[in-house]
Amino acid sequence: MSFTKVSVAGIGTTGTITFTNVNVAGVITATSFSGSGANLTGVASTDNIRTNTNATFLQSVNVTGIVTTAGVNASGVITATSSIVGSAVTINASGINATGVITATSFSGSGANLTGLAATANVTTSSLVVIGVSTVAAGSTAAPSISPTGDSNTGIFFPAADTIAFGEGGSEALRIDSSSNLQFNSGYGSVATAYGCRAWVNFNGTSGSIGSGRANGNVSSITDNGTGDYTVNFTTAMPDANYSVSGCGGSGNEFGSFAFSTFGGASFTTSSCRITVFISQTANKTDVDTVCVAIFR
Repeated sequence: MSFTKVSVAGIGTTGTITFTNVNVAGVITATSFSGSGANLTGVASTDNIRTNTNATFLQSVNVTGIVTTAGVNASGVITATSSIVGSAVTINASGINATGVITATSFSGSGANLTGLAATANVTTSSLVVIGVSTVAAGSTAAPSISPTGDSNTGIFFPAADTIAFGEGGSEALRIDSSSNLQFNSGYGSVATAYGCRAWVNFNGTSGSIGSGRANGNVSSITDNGTGDYTVNFTTAMPDANYSVSGCGGSGNEFGSFAFSTFGGASFTTSSCRITVFISQTANKTDVDTVCVAIFR
């Protein structure tokens, strides 16, 4: 049924007109429409759908053309085969371009092509887990590349190739150089290479069973070769035999001065070192109750 014009007098806002079919070439204006809209067709352009309030879609919205909007609130899925264009965001096959802020409860994906983060201030998280490789700037003593919140001049930086350094309060405190040497500042104003003690031992030379001594580091056992004559055996071998040996010996039961000596280069091997303790006045070897040996390399 078609009408050129319909005028119904005497029907107020609470009245109802029911038609089986209405074809209108002009504009139908109403405060509201009701019904499922399942068979609504023939909407030629978006100009034919207007609303003065926010439009809320509870189900999926499928668009084969372009959607231009200042804002879309959807609890379902928005699918576009072409693109969605808004005042601050454009979504198309190439990605999402936003001049404003994108807020979401979560993001998923590899992030392999994520670029354009101008500063770390743009990424805030309470916990960061990286399963790949993280690359940071070299940094400096005054501004380490890795530092804690609120203490920007303390942390880790990389002053040269194959070199790691640690800064504290704007000063370099420790460094591992490209030759794996450990350098540190122990209050002298600059870092210097530290040469560690590779082995040490404190033992009783008068004991019938010396073992590995009272206490030791990297010493597996002490061999008693005779009076005042001992071999210090290393748990982990030295890199070569060009190390330095220092030590001392003494006894609370004897008077006089005691000297410490090695058997020369022939007694230095990568696995052990032979030493002697003797009385200075007579040069006679003697067993004493305290012998201390340290190896440096």
